[in-house]
Amino acid sequence: MNGEHIKSVIEDWLGKVPQAICFTEKMKVYAPTCSGKCEREVDALINEMNRIFGGSTVYNEVTGCWYDSSKKETVCEPVKVIEVGHNCSTKLKLEEMMKAVTQYALDTKQDAISIHNGKFYIADREPLFTKYEELREEVKV
Repeated sequence: MNGEHIKSVIEDWLGKVPQAICFTEKMKVYAPTCSGKCEREVDALINEMNRIFGGSTVYNEVTGCWYDSSKKETVCEPVKVIEVGHNCSTKLKLEEMMKAVTQYALDTKQDAISIHNGKFYIADREPLFTKYEELREEVKV
């Protein structure tokens, strides 16, 4: 996926309705645990999601797999699925969530992060970080 596509997907995801944004399904973030090495960062993301939305359900017994073309093999690791039951939110809360997800991706050196809310988004880290920086600049103004 190219950077412009990722940016447009994120903007589509954030730009539903200016005041209230409603989804047909619960929102889910898939957070790899780095085979147990980044549990603290996952817990920080869960805490931030709970702060923003008031609560969540976390599924622990999930495995995420991807194909590593450099090693020519499939790699699997434990993933926590963080599900937020609020189908409607504000743009500000979604931007706060995006910042938290981006911070998690940066802290854990994830190449991509997956979010589901009726559509399934996989965002590469660099375009996600670029959008995060743009949002930070908007807050400074």
